[in-house]
Amino acid sequence: MGDKAASQNKQHGRRAGWRPDIIDLLLVCLASFHVIVAPFTKVEEQFNVEALHDLLYHGWSRLDKYNHTAYPGPVPRTFIGPLFLYSMVKPVQAIWYYIDPAVPKVYLLVLVTVAFAYWLEGVAGGKRSAAHIYTALRIILVAGLWFRSELAALFVPWVLLELFSRRIELVPAIRSSLWAALYAIPLTVAVDSYFWQKFPKWPEFDVFWFNAIDLRSSEWGVSPWHAYFTTLIPRILHVALPLAAYGAWSNRGVRTLLWPMLVFVSLYSALGHKEWRFIMYIAPIVNLAAAVGLAQLFSRQSKHIAYRLWLGIAAAGLCAALIAQAGMLYISSLNYPGGYAVAAFHKLEANQTSVYMHMDVLTHMTGGSGFSQQRDDWRYSRNESHQAPEEYEQYTHLVTEFPAFHSKAFEQLAAVRGLAGIRIKRPREYIDHIAAFLRERSDDARQLE
Repeated sequence: MGDKAASQNKQHGRRAGWRPDIIDLLLVCLASFHVIVAPFTKVEEQFNVEALHDLLYHGWSRLDKYNHTAYPGPVPRTFIGPLFLYSMVKPVQAIWYYIDPAVPKVYLLVLVTVAFAYWLEGVAGGKRSAAHIYTALRIILVAGLWFRSELAALFVPWVLLELFSRRIELVPAIRSSLWAALYAIPLTVAVDSYFWQKFPKWPEFDVFWFNAIDLRSSEWGVSPWHAYFTTLIPRILHVALPLAAYGAWSNRGVRTLLWPMLVFVSLYSALGHKEWRFIMYIAPIVNLAAAVGLAQLFSRQSKHIAYRLWLGIAAAGLCAALIAQAGMLYISSLNYPGGYAVAAFHKLEANQTSVYMHMDVLTHMTGGSGFSQQRDDWRYSRNESHQAPEEYEQYTHLVTEFPAFHSKAFEQLAAVRGLAGIRIKRPREYIDHIAAFLRERSDDARQLE
């Protein structure tokens, strides 16, 4: 009996060790597929993409060639994230044309997910439970000091929860946080003071002041206080929300995990400008709660037909979410006309050598970056100071949102259309628009041949 039990446990251990590897591989394949279908980046990633491009192409010393010296943006951003990517890319000389994971939210999501992993290890108990929680708190603090100060709204309720639960103590928590800050702040000040050529320069402090003190983030639009709860969170979590609610109702531990997430979103709702990417850090914990809820339904399906019914509804919801995600991925692929236009231009004029091309603001906001400038023998410009059409006559080609504005001096070679928005249409109108869209795409394809 002992040998049989040991054999079963060994086999179970193999299965438990193998499944995460398959899941990890599937996640990597899914992420790679998204990058292939929607390969460009938008304005949110612009600083990090251009910074990585400049590090790779101009090195550390030619700061006058860096994009941020001419176009610093409304607030500075740290170079720590681009330097991390540069350290991975440079040794193997793998310079990709499309660079997607360059937005600071992605750096942050990785760090927050690692912190959550340590947190779960600590909540699970054991000899090193407090040490795991301190490590998680240090990671969150460093991520906030480097990339997004908004994590303070997550850090504070998280610390209070752990102190109230007596899994950590106040003095060691303060000491651990101070050590993390004494490491993180001097590093970002040293790195960013060099690249921004200003001392002292702590970019995330400037961002915090811009958003939280001056309240200038509202210049990019204002949403109702409830927008995260009623619109943005349902948009990114779909069917996970009702499953997470059931997981919280049926499991006290899940409620404990969700409490800091709820406080974080509530505090962040005080700012008028809202976007889903500002609170996407809650996704791993909400998905964990949803997994617990689904597991509860699965384990209870034999007890009552109601559980089997809800399990079937959950399975249908997951399938619907997958289909919706595929649809949103396709829509996203239409959201980068600037990137596609620059790529199409390089194909159209591949035999030209004396090219001086100007790319307007929308081009850069929708995919046109330094990585899209493929030719060393061409000149590129994104000068934003031009006003009159005559000021553009110094260029041989334009990639522009307003071709009619330049019709006197330039001839249109091709057009690339993007997504203007989504709205519900009447069936007849929908059919007419699809037919018109297909005709336009056919005309565009003939122009590019």
